[in-house]
Amino acid sequence: MHQDPATALKRLSVEPMIHATAQVRDSSFGRYCEVGDYSCMTIGDAKTKIAVDGFTAKVLPAAAPDSAFVSGQAPDAGTNQAPGSTVTISAQDTKPGTCP
Repeated sequence: MHQDPATALKRLSVEPMIHATAQVRDSSFGRYCEVGDYSCMTIGDAKTKIAVDGFTAKVLPAAAPDSAFVSGQAPDAGTNQAPGSTVTISAQDTKPGTCP
């Protein structure tokens, strides 16, 4: 499938995005999605974005309200994971000091 690089989102998918002029040989393509950066988001926003990105969210602690903030995540942003994999986000009540 060809997609214009100027309008392409940085997202891996089941269907590979290959430039029309590329020549690919001796390769195989897997089914992976890139984990986003959910830091500094509210838990509610992060859960929504994680689902949109093709993953399942796990919040620690589980009882954290959607208004809490993401203070950490695993796996790290930028890593590739299979669709449906779990992204664990840690919550804290106040916005982390490292956030804008």
